[in-house]
Amino acid sequence: MENRLLARAARLCAGNAAVRALGFGMRIWLARAVDEQALGIFEMSAQLSMLLLSPLVSGLPQAASRMAAQRMSRGDAAGAECAGRAARMMAGLGAGALTLVCLPLTPLLARMMGDARMALPFVAALPAAVPLALCAVYYGCMYARGSTLPASLQLTEQSVRLVCALVLIGVLGGAGPVQDATLLTAAQTAGAIVALALTRGAAEPPVEPVCARRCDMRALWRSAWPISLGRMSASGLRSVNQMLLPGRLALAGLSGAAAMREYGVLSGMALPTVFLPFMFTGPLATLALPRMAGARSRREAAHLARRSLALAGAAGGAAWALMAGLGPVVGSRVFGSARAGEMIRMLAALAPLGCLVQTLGALLQGMGRERAAMRSTLAGALCSTALTWTLAAQPALGIRGFALALSAGQALTLAAHGALLVRGLRSFAGAGGSAG
Repeated sequence: MENRLLARAARLCAGNAAVRALGFGMRIWLARAVDEQALGIFEMSAQLSMLLLSPLVSGLPQAASRMAAQRMSRGDAAGAECAGRAARMMAGLGAGALTLVCLPLTPLLARMMGDARMALPFVAALPAAVPLALCAVYYGCMYARGSTLPASLQLTEQSVRLVCALVLIGVLGGAGPVQDATLLTAAQTAGAIVALALTRGAAEPPVEPVCARRCDMRALWRSAWPISLGRMSASGLRSVNQMLLPGRLALAGLSGAAAMREYGVLSGMALPTVFLPFMFTGPLATLALPRMAGARSRREAAHLARRSLALAGAAGGAAWALMAGLGPVVGSRVFGSARAGEMIRMLAALAPLGCLVQTLGALLQGMGRERAAMRSTLAGALCSTALTWTLAAQPALGIRGFALALSAGQALTLAAHGALLVRGLRSFAGAGGSAG
């Protein structure tokens, strides 16, 4: 059993690494082929679209994965399929409603974000909402069954996105930052549509006809909303931090164009590099959640937690050492930007903090501690937001203030998650643990 788990984890890690490597290669190409302002506009519109979509692509898939794993551990395959069908129905309806609501509000949302130029790229991102939400639920249910197929499907999505971006920028690019950002968003949408078509074809058909039950929807909602709110508070407030950052940097003394360039380098080059270790801890967290949900004893749960955190800490620590030492080399030789190298070194401490927080969050969700984890995540995100607002506007700090703010928020979340895990293990009840 353990060997099979390790083999699945290795396959999933290899697939995720390939996806990240392909995405990182796209970042390198974008840094050299697209104007930094276009990259900044694209990143800003992508941040907004993912902020709005995060309730559907975070909480529901993980809730479905947990519920399916618990039912399969009891031998209830039909019940697991019912949970998946209910989650897909909720995701599809929610994403469709989100698209219809956001479309007429696009100009207002762009003005609220401080740059009207992001309106057109944001509109190009809206058609991806439904396929992304449905794919996320399909993947969660596949992970509950121990399948590593989602890694291959995500690699296909990334490949389609890269090919479309190459073609669109090569044929139609160069007309201006807004058009280039819109073309990049359209490539992302094309990848999501292709991924959904392939995922539906690869999903295992149910052994017997099943339907979405209201009781399953209610159970999914109770489990999903704390996860979604926690993710939204972290990724959402982090997105807000980044989108407000150009304005805070302008207060620190930079011109508008210089502030947007700093933002483009940060979001398009430095942060993706710092978060590369997630290609290792992401699969670890993905497999840990359903395993914790299916754990039947405190000893089994504690063993899983120790192993998962040790691996996450090792990956994050190694990444920290490499980026602190080689960050300037990566920035200059990979991205062709000395400023990107300075930022990578500046943000290196986020790697181990993020790896541990991600893994702890998955363990807590598997134990049924979603609400408590949401509260600690919210506290860390609010801490980062408040510190970013204060520190990034200081002329002596600027981007360094943003780095300090993110690190402080992650450290607070890590401490709170760790305390929750210890308490949760002490009262562990098996088959999903205690309520959050």
